[in-house]
Amino acid sequence: MSSMHAPWALLTRAEAARAAVGRLARGPDLVGLLAFILAYVALEWVTYSHEYRGVPVTPWNPGLGIAFGMIVLRSAAYGLALFAGVVVAEIFVLQTQLPWASILLVAVVVAATYTGAAAVARRRLHFDVAMGHVRDVLALLSAGTAGAAIVALLFGTLLLTDREAGNDDLSKSVLPLFVGDVIGIAVVTPLLLRLSRLWRQRAERARWLRTLPLALAIEVALFALVAGFALWMIVGSDRPNDYKYFSLLFLPVVVVAVRHGIDGSCLALAGTQLG
Repeated sequence: MSSMHAPWALLTRAEAARAAVGRLARGPDLVGLLAFILAYVALEWVTYSHEYRGVPVTPWNPGLGIAFGMIVLRSAAYGLALFAGVVVAEIFVLQTQLPWASILLVAVVVAATYTGAAAVARRRLHFDVAMGHVRDVLALLSAGTAGAAIVALLFGTLLLTDREAGNDDLSKSVLPLFVGDVIGIAVVTPLLLRLSRLWRQRAERARWLRTLPLALAIEVALFALVAGFALWMIVGSDRPNDYKYFSLLFLPVVVVAVRHGIDGSCLALAGTQLG
């Protein structure tokens, strides 16, 4: 009996696959995927610092934060879009000298790892995209950090296959890659998820815009002023020890988080990191 049903099972799976491809090829979905790829490549160009032995070095990776958020929100189709974005960025932004096989391997590692991390967050950690509880924040950050660690570990393994590479190369490429990916996910992904929730709840969004008080605008201006002053003290001076003032940036972020909850903290962190 099982052999008789096998062709029907294969046919059903093939029909399901065709239906999934059909849904993906619909206008809005296809436009969204293309817009994501363009946004990812643009953010890679903005934040790209340099390439070290084939590994992109960046202070933070907001494009990856958007990619991880879209995979969590929508589907694994954005994992395929991330694959395409990595390939395009490697060729046109990083202008890498790696062979095609290595470029495709890098893209597969990044896309597959973060797609898997997003699946673990949704299915195993029971992550709620509304992020209404601290547990959801911890689940998201845990999955994202684990994904970044796996990518860094795999890249480090590939790098060590080069006989000319050593521990110093790992500290100059793989470690900054891990830190930049974690910061991108921690700052951008929660902000994207909360903005998506606000966008879906049109009534709440309209009510929030109507009741936007003047006091909130003053708070935003004060936050920008304090954060700008702290950044000026940190990077606007030639004295070598002024980086110790980085802790000043935590003060306005904490105040905003206490007053406005997770939405305020997401916006404050994104604004500070952008600065």
